[in-house]
Amino acid sequence: MGSETRDPIAPENTGRRLSNTAQSSRSASPIQDRTLGSKVPGVAVLRDRLDVPDDTDNGKAFYHILLGFRATYVTGGGLKGTQLRDWRSLEKMAYVFLDEMDHGPKYWPDNRDAPTYSEKLQYSKHRDL
Repeated sequence: MGSETRDPIAPENTGRRLSNTAQSSRSASPIQDRTLGSKVPGVAVLRDRLDVPDDTDNGKAFYHILLGFRATYVTGGGLKGTQLRDWRSLEKMAYVFLDEMDHGPKYWPDNRDAPTYSEKLQYSKHRDL
């Protein structure tokens, strides 16, 4: 029997249940598939789904870094990150945070000895979830 890779952010793995409407109207976007409708999850919810413990120094730092980033990020059209509601803009904002600012490998490293290592997520393996 082969090993199965689970998506740790998928609704079935986070204890959330999708309503019948949400299940039938899911878009092709991998980001939108992980949230209900167009509701953007808050930082605490993201931290939990992304396996960043809230009771550690790294978890607290992640929380504050992400809050600050959302407040200071501005799109080419002049919208702040906290104002974004369309998935394309949110994907671009996530790309900037994770790839351009290098937070992806920092918070989800492959190295088991890193203080931010997660058994569930490693950025190099799960980047496209």
